[in-house]
Amino acid sequence: MKKAMFIGIDGAISKLIRKFDAEGVIPNLSALMRRGSYTDMLSQIPVATPINWASLSTGAVPGVHNVVGFWCHTQGERVDRYTHENAFTNSFVAAERIWEAVERQGGRSVVMKFPGSWPASVKTGCQVDGYCIPSYNQSVLDVAGNGCHSVQDLHLSTRICLRPAEAWANAGFPVQAETEIVLPLKRGLGQLRYFALACGQKGYEQILLSKSRDAAQAFACLRPGDWSDWHRETLDEDLETELRFKLISLSPDGRDLRLYHSQLYPSRGFTKPDELGPRLQERFGPMIEFASPHAWKYGWTDLETCYEEAEYQVEWMSRASELLLTEGPWNFYITQFHWVDHVQHYFLPLVDPVAPSYRKEGEEAAWDVIRQAYALADRYVGELVKLADEDTAVFVLSDHGNICDEYTVSLLPYFIREGFIAMKTDENGKRQIDWSRTVAYPCKPGNADVYISLKGRDEEGCVKQEDYEAVRTRVISALRELEAPDGRKVFDLVLRKEDAVPLGIYGDYAGDIIAVYAQGFSWAGHGGEEWDREDRIFEVSTTAGFDYGAHHGPMMPTAETEVCSNKAFLVAAGCGIRCGYDRLATKLGPVRVIDVAPTICQALGCYPPRQSQGSVIGDFMADQAK
Repeated sequence: MKKAMFIGIDGAISKLIRKFDAEGVIPNLSALMRRGSYTDMLSQIPVATPINWASLSTGAVPGVHNVVGFWCHTQGERVDRYTHENAFTNSFVAAERIWEAVERQGGRSVVMKFPGSWPASVKTGCQVDGYCIPSYNQSVLDVAGNGCHSVQDLHLSTRICLRPAEAWANAGFPVQAETEIVLPLKRGLGQLRYFALACGQKGYEQILLSKSRDAAQAFACLRPGDWSDWHRETLDEDLETELRFKLISLSPDGRDLRLYHSQLYPSRGFTKPDELGPRLQERFGPMIEFASPHAWKYGWTDLETCYEEAEYQVEWMSRASELLLTEGPWNFYITQFHWVDHVQHYFLPLVDPVAPSYRKEGEEAAWDVIRQAYALADRYVGELVKLADEDTAVFVLSDHGNICDEYTVSLLPYFIREGFIAMKTDENGKRQIDWSRTVAYPCKPGNADVYISLKGRDEEGCVKQEDYEAVRTRVISALRELEAPDGRKVFDLVLRKEDAVPLGIYGDYAGDIIAVYAQGFSWAGHGGEEWDREDRIFEVSTTAGFDYGAHHGPMMPTAETEVCSNKAFLVAAGCGIRCGYDRLATKLGPVRVIDVAPTICQALGCYPPRQSQGSVIGDFMADQAK
């Protein structure tokens, strides 16, 4: 068996890869494109993270691998109940993964932070992390998310208050005040508590952090813009964690104080074998899995701080990968980097003229942020490609693209207006859903599913079996008729579950109705923040608040503007791969995400995963050039 690398760049857009290739922004990817093969790639619907990484790593459609969207509804539960845990949990995926197929046939795999791959299923190889939900503080492997302590009231930050300092030893500053920094930990591990001293000569100039009120014992002395060193804490007999702080701002009068801290990972419990975790952290420092601009959007930090964490993540994963790939034999390596997708959600609306938030005067600054994101991903690619020898085929790809919103759509008020959701008032005068009369409910934002509340199947279901088709037909008609204020239809496709089979959507976890948004429309609240609003169906999309201005999800994978697109990309180079081949110059069209797994296995010289339904991209193979 030969060797192959699978390097995933979440959300990277094919046409932006082209643009930045022409501009010289991504030299490592450009070199692979010149000596290999390149194409667009079509995602599965919904065009979302967990579903497409599952399809890419199994070669199977959602109806086979079970992941039908960002959220998972289990049949039999009340139709408004969903989780995202299953969508990112390896044991929920019902199809064999590439690394499992490789090891079944005698090879060895290395898995580095690949979404939905935890609990680890490698047997002869090794794995680092693998839950990787791209949402703040949702990891099941860390012991605390990153956070901010501020004297101001910031979104999801911890409010602190400076007060006169009490008996600090060895301080010696004429101006000083103190506060306590308390970090709650997950897994019943209690909390970390620190004393913080704001001090200076004429006003507050710096922050000291200590486990006690003793300046001589401080583990950090920070001025605005400073990072602390990593600070180690013992949580249990054989469990440690490390964190670092950055002082984002401190005004002389103390009215502006923002103290940011990193995500906290444990020394154990996130690798296989388990003893690999402490060894990696001792060599390369603590792991950070979640690097995102959300801290900037929440007002906790500047954007530079978020980028510094993404840089740290790239450096850590590069060095850890080098160790794992040089210590012993391997056949398959897989990884994923999410920073590009996070950046695009916020900044694409500032560069695409179709977006309501677009302003010509801010375009170039936003482009610089996006370029920087792609350049960082390219740096990661370059570090990994150094580890590929002449027997290695390298595949660099994305799971989907991204498209700008023009309108956000809240289906709950529409379903209430159409009589599909019934409301009542409780004894406190609060409106709530009357499940005895509610016949249909749309899944949480990001899925294409709409559920009929079927009696005998669903908890509190009220639709009789003999009325099921009539109710479903009414809901389908209402969705097809929904128009935006400008007269455009909101949905491109509204199908019965049975008719969505050609899209690869079927099985117990698919909705009774599949609704695919038209270009320019997205669901209100990327994570549901506005999902319970009851008054407005449509709003013009903006970058205000904490929602995104660009999305991917239950929309067409072919959606495209002059600037951005939902199309993913695939570049392959190295052993067994055709050189200098641009599939876009042919009439063959883009490949599908389910074609990647069998093509990688072809390059490896092994059979594809057992449930793979994709095809080998034959024209990417070197023998096709002869």
